Amino acid sequence: MVMSMQIVPFHENIPFKQKELSVKIEVYSTENSFKPHWHEHIELLYILEGEGTATCDESSFSIKEGDIIVVNSTQIHTLNPKGRLKFCCVLIYSWFFSDVEFDTTTSISSLVRDDGFVKETIEKLMLQKKTKTPYRDMLIKSYTYELVS
Repeated sequence: MVMSMQIVPFHENIPFKQKELSVKIEVYSTENSFKPHWHEHIELLYILEGEGTATCDESSFSIKEGDIIVVNSTQIHTLNPKGRLKFCCVLIYSWFFSDVEFDTTTSISSLVRDDGFVKETIEKLMLQKKTKTPYRDMLIKSYTYELVS
């Protein structure tokens, strides 16, 4: 689906700190739905607990613990929990790929289910987020490249 400039009202501006790594990893817990929005970045949502419904563009699907939702660049998306939903959000800023050849407009399947490699790699990212090792940023970048390759 080709995005037009008519969707600008849904744009989510995600602030970036100059010294921040170009990958943001956060764990959220919510019962609230997310309104339709889009951003230029790639977003991976790893469902840690709970269930609900996700919508990417016009495709809706049920989600549960262990699922991974891939939100492509400029894709309008929502998340609607059924009760409490806990998830890890991996936000890959568009300039992460500035040193390699990668088309951020390439569409990746929106739902990843039962993929041990992807789950293990996101769990490694979550662990690195918590640690302060000297090579943390390089490991995060390396794991992120593994996810999108």
